[in-house]
Amino acid sequence: MEECQKRSWVQIITDMIEEGPTVLLRLPKIRKAIIAHPEPLMWYSKKRVEIELLYLKFMNRRTYCTDEKGVVNESDTILHAIKKTSI
Repeated sequence: MEECQKRSWVQIITDMIEEGPTVLLRLPKIRKAIIAHPEPLMWYSKKRVEIELLYLKFMNRRTYCTDEKGVVNESDTILHAIKKTSI
């Protein structure tokens, strides 16, 4: 490969990495499948948001239940309820 081609490929790959998961929408078959059947993607997105919110609640409560020495009070009922929900 010539140097010019190498730089071009590096730039394209860098752009794709920065674009993240939406890079999949560049693929025509994937894009058509998502447009034709959005329900699985919507279900996944909803579940992901629920899990992320539950994790944030857990981390917030865990911080609240941590004493000045960094020991977490594992007997906290709300902390247990959050853990039970996530299973």
